[in-house]
Amino acid sequence: SWFHVSCSDHDLKTKEYCYHRTINSEGLSDQEHSIKKNINEYRIIGLGDSFTEGDGTDADSTWLKFLERSLSKYSFKKELTYMNAGVCGSDPCFEYILLKERLLKYNPDLVLLAVNNSDISDILLRGGMERFRPDGTLKYNPAPWWEPIYAMSHISRLFFAAMGYNQLLLKENETNFNIAKEKIFQILLSFIELSEQKQFKLIVIFHPAKNEINNNVMGVGNVMERISKDNKVEVLNMCAYFREKEKINSTNSNDYFWKY
Repeated sequence: SWFHVSCSDHDLKTKEYCYHRTINSEGLSDQEHSIKKNINEYRIIGLGDSFTEGDGTDADSTWLKFLERSLSKYSFKKELTYMNAGVCGSDPCFEYILLKERLLKYNPDLVLLAVNNSDISDILLRGGMERFRPDGTLKYNPAPWWEPIYAMSHISRLFFAAMGYNQLLLKENETNFNIAKEKIFQILLSFIELSEQKQFKLIVIFHPAKNEINNNVMGVGNVMERISKDNKVEVLNMCAYFREKEKINSTNSNDYFWKY
């Protein structure tokens, strides 16, 4: 379907960790939330992929939970409530549809949208908004004709790797990357338009992978620059924050990212 959400309770498990996820009626790793909003309530929705859902940590230790605990020290005129709408494997197109079609009924005051370099590969694989067909189904970009050969033959993988294809069967070239980044930029414009229509505040958070911190270059950096420059929306550059404020760089970045 159009919605990239979880179907049931499950475990997020690798050789490094195992954490249980309890899924609510919206298919999200969060508690149930009332649709009716109290008059003294300020609602915050966090959108993103596994970095937002918190793959690799317990549900009480996601970045949204850290934000909640940090802000609890302050006195606000309204009660802050938080909804974690991050889903492992999601991308900005899925997140836009999820917000527009299923989460606006909760009347958010603030939407925090997390974007990262993995969204480029997601868009290359799935396509942009054209993936959503009018009948409620999806149509991804077609796989290459030689995918069955790749699946069955380890020797063929050496050949295709030499031809420039990665493990996602994609060619990592500037042309393909630019196409994907343009689609990310366009869907961010749709988020901005939706925020203006429905009158919620939007903050776009660009966060880096380890190699991006090491090199101080973000794969979606030009998207971040265009959104920051051309549109009236608040942008958080987490690569700059990690490097300048937290002093994370190539000498210590291994301490902040999963080993495997």
